This record gives sequence, C-alpha cells and structure tokens, in this order.
Amino acid sequence: MNGTKRAGWALLGVALILPALALWFRPDHLPIIAATTAPVLTSALGLLGYAYRDRLPGRGGDQ
Repeated sequence: MNGTKRAGWALLGVALILPALALWFRPDHLPIIAATTAPVLTSALGLLGYAYRDRLPGRGGDQ
C-alpha cells in the first residue's frame, strides 16, 4: 500500500503546484488550467482515499 500513498501524495502535489506555477506565468490561461486540474485533483484524492481507507471511522480495510 506504500506505493499507492506515495503516488497519491505525488499526484496531489502536482495538482496543486503546477497550476500555481502556470497561473504565475500565464494568468490568461485560467479556464484551461482549471479544466485540466480538476481531473488530476480528483484522481489524487481518490488514490489517497483508497490508500487510507483503513483509517476511516466505521470502515474496515479489507473485510
């Protein structure tokens, strides 16, 4: 499961840092940046939710 956690955190970092850098240099591309950031952010949160599913209250890991 360590690889899933690492991939989720890396993807979350990419989803937050790259749009910020892109907006810094090209603020006129906001609609394109927002449209491409949403799926990456959703994927990162899905990976992290899967990786940490055993820590959620009321949910067992692999039952």
